[in-house]
Parts: sequence; structure tokens; C-alpha cells
Amino acid sequence: MLHAPTTIHLLQYAPGGCNANCGFCPQAKESVVDKKQLSRVSWPEFPWHDVRGRVIARHGDGAFSRVCLQTVVYPGFVDDMLQAVRELLSTRMVPLSVALVPVGRAVLEELKAAGVDRVGIALDAATPALFSRVKGEEGGGPYTWRGHWRALEDALAVFGKGRVSTHIIVGLGETSKEVIELMQRVHDAGITIGLFAFTAVPGTRLESVAPPSLKHYRQIQLARYLIVNGHSRADACTFEGGSGDVAGWGVPRGQVVGLIEATRGRMFETTGCPGCNRPYYNESPRGPVYNHPAPLDGVQVRSAIETLFP
Repeated sequence: MLHAPTTIHLLQYAPGGCNANCGFCPQAKESVVDKKQLSRVSWPEFPWHDVRGRVIARHGDGAFSRVCLQTVVYPGFVDDMLQAVRELLSTRMVPLSVALVPVGRAVLEELKAAGVDRVGIALDAATPALFSRVKGEEGGGPYTWRGHWRALEDALAVFGKGRVSTHIIVGLGETSKEVIELMQRVHDAGITIGLFAFTAVPGTRLESVAPPSLKHYRQIQLARYLIVNGHSRADACTFEGGSGDVAGWGVPRGQVVGLIEATRGRMFETTGCPGCNRPYYNESPRGPVYNHPAPLDGVQVRSAIETLFP
């Protein structure tokens, strides 16, 4: 591999998959995809105690930066998650994130007490209407927009600002304005943002939806960087009347280009928890690469600039 993963991702396994029904997810209850797959990545099954021992040993070697435990909804999943967390952290305090669905505040407090340093609760969709179609009632799922926001607020109360994240998937049918306004709201709340480009997986409900254009995704990545780093805000962005593309970010073009060059395209790298690079999670190694797993080289920086400003 050109870039090795810097986070160990662990996925709870249930033969029937997840009792939720997110339209993009192979784990969804109505998905006909092998339940050992998530996004475009396959997840082979291993005995837990073997995994636990190797993770603890390799963290001592400096082989990775973080562990991310990703939950799947099935009877008893909370108990399994808590047991895994306690066993993993019982002998070594490995930096550990847990990617959660909404759970009670008491569960969040147990995770914090066990040593979990970050949690993520994915909104995924940029608007309440899209959320309902993709994850909620209209899509046969159990979640609500308000319920996810309440869960994020509970997580902030337990873990604090900067230690709660959410995922936003670009390409589900939102406008640029909608996703940028959501990123501003999320950032203002003290929640970190992990951006994903929509990836259609055959056998899921959204299998026929096309991925976003690279130009559109680069525009949203740039907006996230400018918002998070205090260079601009959503209400300073302007949009094309016909296409809805971003026309301006509230920052002069020359300054934007200078930021891209000075940071080696940092805004186009994988975003989310510290120490997470997720190589090829939502793109093929053949390209285009939506989320770069390492700092960009000069050719990649120039390509990103040309994509934004053809």
C-alpha cells in the first residue's frame, strides 16, 4: 500500500447485519450485500480476544494512532460494545473512538468512564428531509433528525467540545448551500466534521445514485477547512444561480490558492478524528481520490487547484 492506515477500525459483527436501514449502508436490514462489508471495504471476521491482544501489543510498537470501534444495531449491541471497550482499555489506554448510533446518556457516561476519548454520531444527510429518506421514517429506518441532534448534544455534555464528531456524506441530493450551512452549525456547536463522498454499493437501496463530482466535493472540502479554521463562514459563501455550485467562499481567490499551496492541500485530506486517514474508504485506488490519506504532493496540489478553478 502507498499509505498504510493510521487507525485500526473494528466493526461489530452480526450475521443479520444492522436493524437500522440506512440507504447507503451494506449493513442495513434491507441490504442484500454480504454483512462483512461496509462502504467499499470488506471486513473479515476475527475472534475478539485475538484482535484485542494484537491491538494492545501493536499500539505499544507505535504501529497506529487510534482505534475506532464502529457499532451495528442488534439485540445486545450496547453490552457487547461496553465489554469490548473495557477489555481493550483495561491494560493500556489506547486512544479510542466509538462510532455510535443514538444511545442513552448513561451509556455515554459509561464509555467516558471506561476511557473512551471520543465518540461520533453520524448525521450523514445535510437536511431533515434527506435524513428522513436516507436514515429515517421515509426510508424504513428508526432514526429522526431531532433524535440525532439530541444525541449529539448529550455527547457534548459528557465528552466536551472537540471530542464529539459527526459524519456528513456529500452527494445524497443536498445543495452546496445546505451542506455548508450544516457544517457551520456543527462547527459552532463544537462538533468536529468528517466528510465523505457518497459511494454507491450494489445491493443497497441507493445503489443507483451517482457519486458527487470531484469539483463539487473539493468545493465542500474547502468550505469546511475555511469554516473550521476561522477564515470564513457559511453566510459569506455565494452560489451559482443555475448549478448551485459555490461561486465564492468569502475569501479572495488568490488567498484561497495560497492556502492550498501553503498547507500542501491539507483541506483535501481525510477528515474526522485525529490520527485517522482511512485509505480508499470511499474511492477506488484508481481514482479519483476524494479524501487523500496523506499530505498531497506538488502534482496533487496543482490538480486540486485546477479542479476548483478550471
